[in-house]
Amino acid sequence: MELTQELVLSLKLDTITKKDYDLIIKLIENKVDEIWKYICKEGKFNLSWWAFSNDEELGNGNGSTGGYFDPDYDMEFIELIGHWKHDGDSLFYNGFPTSYLWSSDYKQEVQKQLKLDAVNKKESLKKKQTQLKKRKETKQLQEDTVKQLLKKLESNELLALSTFMTGTMKKECKKLFKEKNNGLLV
Repeated sequence: MELTQELVLSLKLDTITKKDYDLIIKLIENKVDEIWKYICKEGKFNLSWWAFSNDEELGNGNGSTGGYFDPDYDMEFIELIGHWKHDGDSLFYNGFPTSYLWSSDYKQEVQKQLKLDAVNKKESLKKKQTQLKKRKETKQLQEDTVKQLLKKLESNELLALSTFMTGTMKKECKKLFKEKNNGLLV
């Protein structure tokens, strides 16, 4: 039996038999396993294990039951828990759209999303590099401004101020003090 959107939606009907419900749930579990393993392989997520987000035994020291597909909670997005590693933000950070279950070309959709994630990762990296550059420029501008202000101070003011400063600014105060006092430190 092929998994279709109608079958998945039928899980919410009052008229579904327990036998049909169990059969559809089993089909879904197998398809989720297939899709998630494909996503992790293609996305290089380094999958160790996974379970549905409603796995009640997880973390209680009893191992994992694996949870189950919940037609009320998982109808739009199948949220998973487990152990896998990957870089950056992704639609697949903790699961995938439920529509992949009945999609005949979910592999193409996964590839498309992974390419989009790669582009977003590059853009995010560029943005972070730009922000870092701006912070460095701002810090340098602040230091240059403080140095200009320090040059306007008298020797005794520099000496008093240096006791409250640390790092580069303290060194700058002492350097200016020496210059103003012909190399003598008092």
